[in-house]
Amino acid sequence: MKTIYYIAKKEVKSSFSSPKAGVVFTVFLLLIGVFFKMFMNYALQASANPQQFGGGGGVDLNQVFKALFSNVHFLFLFFVPAVTMGLFADEKKNQTIKFLYSSPVSIWEIVLGKYFSVMFVMGLMLVATLVYPIYAQFHGDIDVGIWWSSYLGLFLLVSAQLSLGVWISSVTKTQFISCVTTIICLFMLLILGWASRSIAGGGLGGFLEYISFTSHFDNFLKGMISTTDVIYFLTFTVLFLYYSYVSLDSQRWS
Repeated sequence: MKTIYYIAKKEVKSSFSSPKAGVVFTVFLLLIGVFFKMFMNYALQASANPQQFGGGGGVDLNQVFKALFSNVHFLFLFFVPAVTMGLFADEKKNQTIKFLYSSPVSIWEIVLGKYFSVMFVMGLMLVATLVYPIYAQFHGDIDVGIWWSSYLGLFLLVSAQLSLGVWISSVTKTQFISCVTTIICLFMLLILGWASRSIAGGGLGGFLEYISFTSHFDNFLKGMISTTDVIYFLTFTVLFLYYSYVSLDSQRWS
């Protein structure tokens, strides 16, 4: 565990010693702020003109945050690749991956150390967004249960997405290829559930919907914490961390 901690600590320090982490944080929080203001303004307008917007009056903060968290899911398509693309691609480019392989460190410790480093970075970004539901709590009625289930869903979602990003970084040679490939894969996992309803039916449609991130994440946004959804995200995460281990282990002896 100490080795994993030191690897993760080294990676986090490396991230924050370069401008990349600051840029990622700033752009993410700026976009979240813009989305929050936009959705709040729309909700306030709907509250002031219920007949025009087809509502019953009052600001529905739960719908505001459902829309906000859905957009966070979309933003992760770009921010997850931004933090994972250089994990192993940089090591390969600089030829430092050979030092990792020859060091008295197991492949699992390397994989988990790097994974926990990006989990820490993305976790900080999620914690920073807590200011919005806390702010809203003082300006309206918000369902705390839905709030917490949504954050649990975001945590599980980003855990799975990062594991995929780590694996892609382990099998690619450049940051650019790693980034583009991760974006494409995450985008497919985002839209697969929606597309399955129009391109397939029966068992195949159900299977495509099941492997999509969206169908599982949406349940958390509704305040429903299902064992099936939790197991799905945890299984996905463990599976792609294992794939990362297999990829690096094969490269170590090749």
